[in-house]
Amino acid sequence: STNNVSLAITPANALLVHEVQKGNPLLSCIKNVRWCFSKDIVPDYVMGSVCAIFVTVKYHFRHPKHIIRRMDDIGKNYRLRILLVLVDDESNLASLQEINKIAFSNNYSLILAWSNLECARYLETFKFYDGKASISASIQERTETEFLPKMTQVLTQVKSINKTDVATLMDTFGNLRNISNADEHQLLLCPGLGEKKVKRLYQALHEPFVSKKAATNSVVQG
Repeated sequence: STNNVSLAITPANALLVHEVQKGNPLLSCIKNVRWCFSKDIVPDYVMGSVCAIFVTVKYHFRHPKHIIRRMDDIGKNYRLRILLVLVDDESNLASLQEINKIAFSNNYSLILAWSNLECARYLETFKFYDGKASISASIQERTETEFLPKMTQVLTQVKSINKTDVATLMDTFGNLRNISNADEHQLLLCPGLGEKKVKRLYQALHEPFVSKKAATNSVVQG
């Protein structure tokens, strides 16, 4: 199994992947951050101070003690511990309820995903924020600055973009120019921005600016 990144990657700047994950199809979906296999980690994935255990619903049904064993091995060594679950059997509600209970009882954040691409997107997002201040703290700091209200007034003109989205965008990209220069894949890394929001925002930032009056006059003159 090979990844899509350069040979210059090191454990210090990469999303670390436990070798037990070799052959996992979600690895081929990780496109936006660097990653490499590591023999020195216990969790399935490590993003700085954040770690993740990966499991599918079907696998948990066949191996119900697997998650607990992995959690015991990891201990309390990470600031944020995630249980990333690929829901490959929606009908197995008993397993989903059991997984939820295990995560809650062991202070893990449970994330449910319905595709390998979605799983990869979550891992990319956590790696993207590796080394930065917590998202919530940063957003609060940005909210208190003078320029954020002005940016909010501009960007919330885009349908479905709200104040929290604007704060997240500013926290990630810093200014409107960087937001405008970002491609759709980079925008999708922002928590809370789904594909519909991103498409609307990208279109609004890149379509030619023509007022309705100017457009009407152009049609009349033509």
